[in-house]
Amino acid sequence: RLFLSRFDLKETSDGLLTASFELPGMTKDDVKIELHKDHITISGETNVEDSGAVAEKAKDQAPKWIVRERSYGRFEQSLPIPQGIEADKINASVANGVLTVTFPKVAPADPEPKKITVS
Repeated sequence: RLFLSRFDLKETSDGLLTASFELPGMTKDDVKIELHKDHITISGETNVEDSGAVAEKAKDQAPKWIVRERSYGRFEQSLPIPQGIEADKINASVANGVLTVTFPKVAPADPEPKKITVS
């Protein structure tokens, strides 16, 4: 079952966009990030401790869930890359169940007037 991770997206005063995704229990090896022409795709898979083992057990030994709110399984999410992002400097890290992806903006060029030759 495919699910979407909850995330926050913010822009800092120095022009850095940061997306933070909730991925509890996941490590960097569980996450795949692909950069496309105009978007970035984040995907992976998270497993509940006994979700895969249930198939191997007899049905009478499978747990009876009382409450099950956590998302698990495969996830995939795409975000458009805004104009003015330095794609080759996008960075990602995972810590404490949060994937953080940073998108540095291109420094704005100094607006110097362009000289036009009169012929």
